[in-house]
Amino acid sequence: MDKTPLYFLFIAALFGGILCDRYIGTSLPFFTVVFLLVAGIIFFMVTKNVSDEEE
Repeated sequence: MDKTPLYFLFIAALFGGILCDRYIGTSLPFFTVVFLLVAGIIFFMVTKNVSDEEE
């Protein structure tokens, strides 16, 4: 699978988190960290090697 859309997911998560933090006015970057963690989990789940070979 091509990983380019997954890299854009990290960029979208970063900017979306920054926008949410500024809109809500939190002093800590809570939404940015959460969005990046979710993007990391999605990246890991999509790119991990699946070795479910039927025997």
